[in-house]
Amino acid sequence: MNRLTLKAFLMVLCGLLVSTTLFAQRTVRGTVTDPSGEPVIGAAVLVSGTTQGTITEVDGSYSISVPAGAALEFSCLGYLNKTVTVGQQNVINVTLELDNMQLDETVVVGYGTHKKETLTGSIVTVKGEELTKSPAPNLGTSLE
Repeated sequence: MNRLTLKAFLMVLCGLLVSTTLFAQRTVRGTVTDPSGEPVIGAAVLVSGTTQGTITEVDGSYSISVPAGAALEFSCLGYLNKTVTVGQQNVINVTLELDNMQLDETVVVGYGTHKKETLTGSIVTVKGEELTKSPAPNLGTSLE
């Protein structure tokens, strides 16, 4: 009976060690920059396959708690998405490449963004010199 109890105890102990290794969380920190080395502000950092995430600070830094074996997805408007496997790393610095095609296809609106294909209405480019020539009392009237 004593030997059977010892085997059961060892099996439970092994199970606990394996489960804590699989579900162990670690904090990963780093910085997200663009190709020129400037910080990317407001880039999304997500744990792949989950809704757990964070955004980068003014200096491009982030900190996120991830499970062992996870991958991080980095994304920001105007940049190509990048996925990095965490592995044993505690610091992951990422450089996002510019996505010029995406910038050409995006139109900024007063309250959001739309792709050119889905936009209805007119789009006009106004130069600053044209606004100063107008004798209107405010900017809104000048744009009309």
